[in-house]
Amino acid sequence: MFDLSSLGLSSFFSQQLDEHACVARVSAVHRGEVELIAERGRLRARCPDAVVGDWVALEGERVERVLNRRTLLSRKTPGRSSDAQVLAANVDVVWVVTAVGPDLSLARLERYLALAWDGGASPVVVVNKIDRGPDAGIDEIEAAVPVHRISASDGAGVADLVTSVEPGQTVVMLGSSGVGKSTLLNRLTGASAETREVRTADDTGRHTTTRREMYVLPRFIVIDTPGLREVGLWAGKRGIQSVFSEVESLAENCRFRDCAHGDEPGCAVAAEMPPERLERYRALMHEQAAAAERADAHAQKAAGKRMGKMIREAKDWRSKRRGGNT
Repeated sequence: MFDLSSLGLSSFFSQQLDEHACVARVSAVHRGEVELIAERGRLRARCPDAVVGDWVALEGERVERVLNRRTLLSRKTPGRSSDAQVLAANVDVVWVVTAVGPDLSLARLERYLALAWDGGASPVVVVNKIDRGPDAGIDEIEAAVPVHRISASDGAGVADLVTSVEPGQTVVMLGSSGVGKSTLLNRLTGASAETREVRTADDTGRHTTTRREMYVLPRFIVIDTPGLREVGLWAGKRGIQSVFSEVESLAENCRFRDCAHGDEPGCAVAAEMPPERLERYRALMHEQAAAAERADAHAQKAAGKRMGKMIREAKDWRSKRRGGNT
């Protein structure tokens, strides 16, 4: 038996249910089938539209519908596709897991933070493998979000990380392969998720987690995810504006109201921001604009297909009606 409140069931979801409806949470997805955690235990059902973290209404052991989502983490599908790939739903906190060494990149961390804020969740940076050396160079990040320094292998700092999460919240771990997400999961659950050593030649990790899966811990819920090679932005500008929060205040002093913070004369943003940080801001804004344009074109194409289908159906209906009147 599971206590649904400990799984994150809140009034936001319960208000969407009929008085006697049963509800469950998606803990894993397998090619159209989902693993569910319900009050009466675990079960599997067909539900091709659900993602890990979703809440669903049940009729018996059949999924009737997916409840409206409170938060949704998405990235651009890797490659040249303009579609979005949903990573997890109804998440409260995103642990952006990185590690001392080559993975500790400001540009990569800023992408993860933008993704989290765009999805409606609160990001926390988790710097793993602190036993390897200092984590220099993330002062700008630390000024904007909480940063926890841990060693998942020996447990240093993990207790403070755990107590930083409110009871009943849902945490998702995002990060590259080899940063130690599976090792951290083992530390949290006391289980033994498969881990593999990083390549010694370039300190690059190998994939161990192969699917997104939810684990119920005594204090909170954690969703483990495979390592992400690409973190393409999908949603709007809010996440970028949160990462680079100083831009909005600096822009008030720009000479031109529509300043793009490039080569315009009198740009206060360019005058005050460190050049490397400004360049990263421009790169993300350019990427977001291109993604928005592709998404808009995709939406227009889909709308055109729907309209074409409606016109064909109307023509068929009129044709059948005329045939019935002859």
